[in-house]
Amino acid sequence: MSHLEEDKNHSRVNSTQWMLAALTEKLEQTCKVNEQLQKSNGRAIAALADKFQDDQKAELELIQANTMAMSSLISTLDKLQAGQMSMTQIIYEKQAILKDFRDIIDTILQKSDRYQQETCRQIETIVKEVMSLQENFAKMQKDIFTILQELSAERDNKRDS
Repeated sequence: MSHLEEDKNHSRVNSTQWMLAALTEKLEQTCKVNEQLQKSNGRAIAALADKFQDDQKAELELIQANTMAMSSLISTLDKLQAGQMSMTQIIYEKQAILKDFRDIIDTILQKSDRYQQETCRQIETIVKEVMSLQENFAKMQKDIFTILQELSAERDNKRDS
């Protein structure tokens, strides 16, 4: 081989070694960057996994809290419904009592009206009887005065005679 060819080969070898060195350095840098990215991605994945677990835990706690709230709400609604039914029953009973009370009052008022009418008739009868008695008394008084005058006149006549 000629010297020129040898130089060319040598130059190619140097160039290849230099490129290999450069590529090796670039590969090592790339490996370091990849390793750093893997570590960073690993931390990010771990953080995401923690976040996911925290979110799942929070979601489960929220579901449990909602379930308890719904149970409490259902219980409260049941109590309200039972209370409403009791109130409805009490209202019906009070309405029945009020109706009975109104019926009793109506009966009392009707009897009171009848008693008042009867009392008025009795008073009218008593007034008529009293007036009749007064008339009879006045007649009797008049008759007594007449008899007394006659007797007095007879006595005066007997005294005079």
